[in-house]
Amino acid sequence: MDNPGGAALIGGVMMMNGDHVSAAVRLPDGTILVEALTPASVLPWVRVARRLPFVRGLAALATSLSASVAALLWSARASGSNEAEMARLSNRRATRVAAMAFAAVVSVAPFWAIYAVVSRVGGGPVAAGAAEVVLRLALLGGYLWAVGRWHRIADVFGYHGAEHKTITCYEAGNPLVPAVVAAHSRFHPRCGTAFAFWAVMVVSAVGAASGDLGPAVGAVVRLAALVVAVGIGYEIVRAGARAGSTPLGRALQAPGLALQHLTTREPRLDQIETAIAALRSCATDQQRAAIDTAIAGWHQQSVTLGAVAVDA
Repeated sequence: MDNPGGAALIGGVMMMNGDHVSAAVRLPDGTILVEALTPASVLPWVRVARRLPFVRGLAALATSLSASVAALLWSARASGSNEAEMARLSNRRATRVAAMAFAAVVSVAPFWAIYAVVSRVGGGPVAAGAAEVVLRLALLGGYLWAVGRWHRIADVFGYHGAEHKTITCYEAGNPLVPAVVAAHSRFHPRCGTAFAFWAVMVVSAVGAASGDLGPAVGAVVRLAALVVAVGIGYEIVRAGARAGSTPLGRALQAPGLALQHLTTREPRLDQIETAIAALRSCATDQQRAAIDTAIAGWHQQSVTLGAVAVDA
């Protein structure tokens, strides 16, 4: 797989492998239900856009958001949770529009708050820009901390950790066995949490650079900056992941990895099993065969070592 991704769901995990998207949820009876989903990336404009620097960030966001919404609604129905009825009545397009509207409000509201304060106490655009960055990050971190206190979201964060561990294990070339996956880190450099951080920084930087344009024009500038932030944020996360453990890579990865302390939890083995099922399902036939061969080899080695230990 080339840079597999995913997202945590209600009681499960979504995994993406190019145009292949699958979701898996743990049912109340303990079984795992897996479903193949159709992403937005099959659209021609997305296929072209994701080859272009900066523009590919928008394509990646469109694909991820579409697949995530579809998977989230499916997982709510499949898990039999209280959200199931709402999920049946929800319109996917309306949900995506609501998500974008929320992002727009979060983008503009801190600016208005800072503008109101600065206009009264005085201060230049640099001071206002710095205050805006601090306020945005405080809102982001505070929100993630607060929702993480809710036990249902804490469980979702556990599946988020399982998603990361599973992808990290696969990318390391290790067999997708729960005990092996559990030993890997729950933090991943390509996580969308890092993307959110850099998007916040870009929007704030554009706002600070634009100077004092007044509340109305300033709000419009920040809304327009969201598009720029998506493209730049994606490229920064991509560059950080490609740089790996180099000093530059560690510097670019550090903010996102720090935020993942809020958005992930150490997963249970049953959550890891669900993430493995999702990743295995979105693999191609050849990739799935390689995954199964590695798992079978690990089990065979465990049996052999166990027999040697008994003989000893």
